Amino acid sequence: MMNESVEKKENPPDNKKRIKPFWLWALSVCLIAVGIISLFFAFYREYMLVVDDIPYTLKSIALRGRIVLKNAGLEIDDADRVSIDINTYSWELPGEIKIDRARKVTILHQSETHQLNSAARHPSTLLQLAGIKLYPNDIILQNKQPIDPYAPIPLGQEIIIEYIPAKLVLLNDNGQMRSFSSQAETLEQAFAEQNIQINEHDRLSLPLSTKLSLETQVEIRRAREITVMRGENAFVGYSAADNAEEALLEIGLPVQNLDFIAPSGVLAFEENNPILSLDIVQVSESFNFIKEETAYSNTYELDPNTELDTTTVLVPGQTGYVVTRTISISENGETVKTYPSQQWKASDPVNGIIGRGTMPVVKTETVDGITLEYWRKVTVYATSYHPSEFPPGARTRSGTPVTKGIIAVSAAWYPLMAGQQVYVPGYGHGVIGDSGGGIPGRYWIDLAYDDENYVGWHHWTTLYFLTPVPAYIPAVLP
Repeated sequence: MMNESVEKKENPPDNKKRIKPFWLWALSVCLIAVGIISLFFAFYREYMLVVDDIPYTLKSIALRGRIVLKNAGLEIDDADRVSIDINTYSWELPGEIKIDRARKVTILHQSETHQLNSAARHPSTLLQLAGIKLYPNDIILQNKQPIDPYAPIPLGQEIIIEYIPAKLVLLNDNGQMRSFSSQAETLEQAFAEQNIQINEHDRLSLPLSTKLSLETQVEIRRAREITVMRGENAFVGYSAADNAEEALLEIGLPVQNLDFIAPSGVLAFEENNPILSLDIVQVSESFNFIKEETAYSNTYELDPNTELDTTTVLVPGQTGYVVTRTISISENGETVKTYPSQQWKASDPVNGIIGRGTMPVVKTETVDGITLEYWRKVTVYATSYHPSEFPPGARTRSGTPVTKGIIAVSAAWYPLMAGQQVYVPGYGHGVIGDSGGGIPGRYWIDLAYDDENYVGWHHWTTLYFLTPVPAYIPAVLP
């Protein structure tokens, strides 16, 4: 098979289709020119620039505020204040743009100096930017003259202002807390500004002449009327003291000696009862001395110069004394307490010596119509007995039968008195010839009878010891 070559011919370009007519080009150019001219006239506007309150006008084409300011030859600092955002694009920029130029601001505050670069116009704002808080009664000076901290300062000039802070007074007025500020020099002047009255008896924690510092704390204790009773007398005074003792001292009624105050201690203030009542309790102290005896004892000695059965004082004893001092406390005339305060020995007792008489004295006495001569008589308790009480043939201790005339005594007496002649009233003569058990604690005799003439005895009587006087006489009867 044979290859066939085919020759193709390309058609030449059609110039009528590729080339636009001239009038179309001219029309396009005209439309573009008209658009540009329209845009020019649309954005070419007149602007008023108010710089530090001074107005300027200019015409400019701009979609940003910065372009307008640049065309006006103004460079904007970060601290300047502009009424619009100059970096934001806008088809419709405002016709008036206000610029407050930042200026150097010097704030003098006591020993400190604050430097600012700010467009703020009000002193209060400038102080805030410097970190200074403004309080009532603070003073701001410009050129040594006070200015309103909230009034604007003219722009375009360096500012030097002096800040004089008011002094803060923290006041505790009888428990009510309040605070105020003042430019006064002294506490007295500050109180006068605030119309705070100080009475004669009020008490301040600081003198009125105290010079105020930046912060002064002061307390006022208001004087109160105080009624004081002392006995039956009433006194009225005024005091701001917080305790009773000091209040009375201030009134001129100091507590004396042992007197005390009721109530005492801290005086609580009561708003509903501003008048206080105090009582001065008058205390008196009296001393009493009580003398108590300390008994002495006696010793006994036989005295041959003293009558038998009598005693005489050979050496007198002396009573000792112990003295106790007591203190009695009286309040308003009434005794409330008595107590011993001291005790001491005034004297020691001195023992005495008593002489027991051993000298028999013969005396006579008529008894039962008979005159008796005796040398001793003793009070005794008498009983009686007779033979039938004993076994047949019973004998007395002396060996004689039981019969009238025999008198028995205690076993302690018998050896001392056996065989002595005695007389018992109502019984008659007898001889101590027997002994018995006796009655404890008593001098005792037992009278013997015959069975046929027995008389019962149970009573006290007297035993007479008849003469002659024996050679041995017991000085003390056992």
